[in-house]
This record gives sequence, C-alpha cells and structure tokens, in this order.
Amino acid sequence: MSPSPHIEFGNRLLTGALCAVFGWLVVAARFLAAALLPATATATWARVRRLDHEVSGPADPPRRAVALSRLLLAGTAVLLVVGIAVTGSGPHAGDSSDVKRMPFDRAGVTVVHGVIAAGCLVPGGLLFAALPGGSPARRRTGVFLAVFGAQGAVGVFQSPTSLPSVAVVLPLCGSALVRAGAVRVACAVREQRPAGPADDRPAPQFARPTTAAGA
Repeated sequence: MSPSPHIEFGNRLLTGALCAVFGWLVVAARFLAAALLPATATATWARVRRLDHEVSGPADPPRRAVALSRLLLAGTAVLLVVGIAVTGSGPHAGDSSDVKRMPFDRAGVTVVHGVIAAGCLVPGGLLFAALPGGSPARRRTGVFLAVFGAQGAVGVFQSPTSLPSVAVVLPLCGSALVRAGAVRVACAVREQRPAGPADDRPAPQFARPTTAAGA
C-alpha cells in the first residue's frame, strides 16, 4: 500500500492541531508534508513498475552515479526548505499587511536559494554525463534538468515583476515536479546496470538456415 494516504492524513492532522499556535509555521509544515506526496507516489510507482516487469536491480549499481543521485536528492530537499522561506518572507504569503511573514530578509534568503539551486545543477550535470547514452536513467536525468531549468526561469521572472498569480502558482507546481523528478532519477539510477565489457560486444550473428539440395 502506498504511504501517500498516511502522509496526507498526517498533513491534515498537523494543520488542524498547530494552525492556531504557530501561524505561518504551520503553512510551511503543510507545504513540506504536501511535497512528500508526489515524491512518495513516484517512489512507489517505480517500485511497483519494477515488480510488475520483474526487473531486478543490479547487484552492484554504478557507485559514482548512485552517489551523485543521492547528492541531488539531498540538494533538492534543502532547496525546497529554503524555497519555502523565500515564499514566506515575501509578498507570496498574502497581499494584506495583516498577514504575518517569516522573519527572514527576503533578499538574503533569495540569494541563498539561488546559490543552492546553482549547486544542484552540478551533481545533475555530472550525473547526466556519467550515465551511458540512451539509457533510461540518462533520459530521466535530462528531463529533470529541463524541468529544473524551467523552474529556475520562473524564479528569475518573479524578481522584476509584481508577482502575478501565475508566477506564484507555477513555482509551487514546479517544486513538486522537481522533487518527484529527483526521486525518479534516483530510482532509475538504482535500476541502471553498470556497463561492462560484455555490453560492448556486438550482437551474435546467426546464419540463415538453408534448405537441403534438391528439396
């Protein structure tokens, strides 16, 4: 059974119990809990798909690729947390001055968020280069980098604008796609079999059967 329903139950319980006590903190906690939903759903889907297709993971997956995928997972997790601080510190939290913001300097936390985002591109790019061409893990890493770049473009667009509603909705959706994409990349890397000498050998050629003479 997928853990997503349990996370959603805990998400709602957390919201109801803490909303009156911690104010904006419960909004951040709710968003973090909600971000786990696509991530856990992606991991569950990948595992069920592997079982349905009877695909067993390699006994010794490429260690460098696994390390880079784990670093990418950790980086996107930190990026998500800092991104919530950016959202809660700025006008995203609401138009009314009565809405209490997070007690962080908006410009400073935005710079930190951008630096972490740029840092996440390093393991992502190295992972893409380390994986063999045409492999599912490499394709999924490429899709992740494309989504990640689009999310960054939306963030850059937010800075000089007055934050139209679409500029607030898109990053929220994008953050879920980025987190789910990082999980999918990690799952695909674990399923990636290391390249070996046998992978470079040409496929065997079979002679075409011939009929007996006079048949």
